[in-house]
Amino acid sequence: MLIVPSDLKDELVYDLAKHYYEYLGSEGVSVGALKQLDRNDIAKGLIAPLHPGAEMFYKEQGILE
Repeated sequence: MLIVPSDLKDELVYDLAKHYYEYLGSEGVSVGALKQLDRNDIAKGLIAPLHPGAEMFYKEQGILE
């Protein structure tokens, strides 16, 4: 989970979500727990509200519940 201020620009949060998603799908993941995470499940079962920028990215990927 990435926590950002609600007033952070949508474009910036969109880019953060995109880069995090791409990182999770890469060979560069170095944290064991993240290697076990399916990047297509990162928007499932959320308990915190999504920032509009992240929501836009996840909807484009078709992974938002």
